[in-house]
Amino acid sequence: MKEEGLALRDVLEELNPDKGALAQLERFVQIGLSILEGNLVGVYLHGSLALGCFNPLRSDLDLLLKIERGMSVEKKRELIEEVLPLSGSPYPLEFSVLTAEGLDPWQYPTPFDLHYSEDWREKYRRELSHGGWRDWNEETVKDPDLAAHIKMTRLRGYTLWGKPHWEALPSVSKEDYARSLLEDLRWIKEGGTDDPVYVILNLCRIYLYFAEGRVLSKEEGGRLAKGRFKRSFDRLIERALLVYRERGRVEQGFDRSSLKHFMEEIEEAILDLADV
Repeated sequence: MKEEGLALRDVLEELNPDKGALAQLERFVQIGLSILEGNLVGVYLHGSLALGCFNPLRSDLDLLLKIERGMSVEKKRELIEEVLPLSGSPYPLEFSVLTAEGLDPWQYPTPFDLHYSEDWREKYRRELSHGGWRDWNEETVKDPDLAAHIKMTRLRGYTLWGKPHWEALPSVSKEDYARSLLEDLRWIKEGGTDDPVYVILNLCRIYLYFAEGRVLSKEEGGRLAKGRFKRSFDRLIERALLVYRERGRVEQGFDRSSLKHFMEEIEEAILDLADV
């Protein structure tokens, strides 16, 4: 865990990101402070950059923001308008805004006040253009993935501004963290992504949590899973790690039949361990 007094630049330089990521995260914090003002509790970094496995060609900058009370739709519109040109310049942003009342008492799935990722870009652009943003506060939305993000942030994240992450964010039970991972497993099984690298490495880290209780990054999951399965699976995992780490552009070249066989066997092993 990092000392509370570390400045944003000190934290980021400890992680040694490139100048683009450094400037982008500094600007993101500035936007949060300007728009959310006294409502902002903290800005927290998690994901690949925090875990030391950031790949400029594949990775997002992953963040959580905590606020005291929910935002007005006008504040949400203002925040999204600032984020749209920032995300992708140079790296995609993904963040969720969490409220104090949404975290205490703890709920699973966890409610969020606002979410952004590049998958949501066109939706936001349409709604900003046609007035759909006025309905953003009409319903409470929840995300089962947040339990995993919060647990990882508390354990291995960084505070970029505000109250330290280990104080601001709630402790997530083993049961809810497991539920979050199993929801990700369901999403993968139902075709939520066509990225074989994500599928392979994420299944490895999910397996290792249920096998050993370890909270890992995708890269750590793949590296530590090698040698636990049949040799053909080790080759598949090694290929996924190579693509994940590769700083130049490479063809993924995964055999779909082998990938399907891997997914089926690892899923069965996970469900056996989870006793589902």
